[in-house]
Amino acid sequence: MRTKYVFLIFLHVFAVTITAQNFKVGDLIKLNNTVPVNDAVVSIYSDDSNSEKTVNHLESGIIFRILELSNTEVKLIALSFKTKTEKQKEKLLASRSSEKLKSDYYNNKVYTISLKDFNAFAQSFQFDDRISVGLITLPFRARPQDDFSFDIEFNLSTTVNIRIFDVFGSSLNAQLGAGISSVGLNSENALGITGGESQDVATLTMFSGLMLQYKKVQIGLYAGVDQINNQSNYQWKSNGNLWFGLGVGFNIFTISISDPKNKQ
Repeated sequence: MRTKYVFLIFLHVFAVTITAQNFKVGDLIKLNNTVPVNDAVVSIYSDDSNSEKTVNHLESGIIFRILELSNTEVKLIALSFKTKTEKQKEKLLASRSSEKLKSDYYNNKVYTISLKDFNAFAQSFQFDDRISVGLITLPFRARPQDDFSFDIEFNLSTTVNIRIFDVFGSSLNAQLGAGISSVGLNSENALGITGGESQDVATLTMFSGLMLQYKKVQIGLYAGVDQINNQSNYQWKSNGNLWFGLGVGFNIFTISISDPKNKQ
C-alpha cells in the first residue's frame, strides 16, 4: 500500500512538472478563474506605484507576464492598464465601476500565486498580430497600356498588411496601400508636354497586392493606379490606368497594431 501512495505522489509531481514546462519566463497568460495571492510581500516595480493598494486575489481575464517559475510558485506582473487622472478616478468611484482602480492595484506590482493554482487556471495568451503596418517602395511598375513600359521613379507608401494564413513556415498576406510618388512626364507620354521638355509631377498612388513572407524575407506582387494633379493640363496617358509592380523587402512589416510589450 505504501508503494502505491509513493507511486501516486510521484505521478502527481511529474504531472505538475510537465504542466509547468508548457510555460516559460516571459510568456503571456490569462487566468480563467480568480486565484488567491500568496501571503508573501508584493514587489513594487516603480516609485509611481501605490504600495498601499494591493489585491489578495488576482482577477480572471487580466493579461499577466510570467516573471519567475519555481517548483512551488509563480511570480506574475500584469501588463499595464491606462493610468487614470484623479478626476477620472473620482468619477469612476462615484459610478462604482469595476474598472475604476485596476491601474492602481496592478500596474508595476508583482504578485505570487501557487504553482497548483497556476497549472489549474493559467491559459496561454497571444495578441492578434494578423494586422500590421509598414512603409513600402515599389520602384518598378509595368504599365500594360504602354506596351508594358517600366517606371523607375522613387515612391513610398503606407501599407496595411493582413496575414491570411501560414503554411510551411511562410505566411501569405493581403495588402492595401496608398501614398505620394512622382512620375516623369514628357512629350511621349503626356499631350500637355511639347518638344523635348520633361517634368516630374506628383501622383497619388493606390494599390493592393499579395505578399509572401518567409522568416524576414518578403516578396509581393501588386496592382494599382496613379492619379496626377492637374490632369486637364498635362493629359498624362497613364492617368488612372492599371499598373503592375513587384516588391522585395526584409522585415518591413513588423509594426503590430496590438503592442504586447506594455498595455492591456
